[in-house]
Amino acid sequence: MTATMIRVLLDGTRSADARLMGSTQRLHALIDAAFDHTINAAGAPADAAEQARRRERRGTVLWRLELAGAGQARLLVVAGTAPDLDVFAEALGVGRGQVAARDYTRVLDHLAAGQRFTARVRVNATVDERVPGKRGRRRNVTGEKVLTDWLPARLPTHGLTVVPGSGRVLAQGWESFDRKGTSESFPYTLVEVDVQVADPAAARTLLTEGIGRRRGHGCGLVTLTR
Repeated sequence: MTATMIRVLLDGTRSADARLMGSTQRLHALIDAAFDHTINAAGAPADAAEQARRRERRGTVLWRLELAGAGQARLLVVAGTAPDLDVFAEALGVGRGQVAARDYTRVLDHLAAGQRFTARVRVNATVDERVPGKRGRRRNVTGEKVLTDWLPARLPTHGLTVVPGSGRVLAQGWESFDRKGTSESFPYTLVEVDVQVADPAAARTLLTEGIGRRRGHGCGLVTLTR
């Protein structure tokens, strides 16, 4: 398994950076474009089949925008494809000095059973409910319920167990974006929670493939810190 983590430092006093910080849809489009250029697929995809081919070639791309106060922000991107950082910076419209990358494979390879970390994730959490005699429905899970119910039920299948009683909600809200002329919205919750590694292989997959829905729109990226 190979992976790269990219960090982009953003300053809201710069107009180009402020536009990135203010639009999830814009970030989604520009990150896609940056990786398309990396795999030499210039121009907008012609159809759904071409989009699928490009996603397969570049692999999973996860990202999260973190506000740092005083008008500053940090964009984290994890991908199986290592981009040309000059091309990446140009596609995002930022200076090359704002972009840095490291081999994330080293982090993945050092995961071991029993290690404890603090996990951070900005997640669009949902559950599918069955309604007798009717079509099933999808229900959003937000706020504290993400910590107390949703993550403890799902992380064990991804190689991590939640330390009971730990965690806090850092932020929550709604994102909106346009899709084929229609406005769509979804809720997100940003949380931190203490975890222990139970299955290192499953945890590596989690860190590179994410969790929950809306992974192309800034949700699902799980990061670990000591």
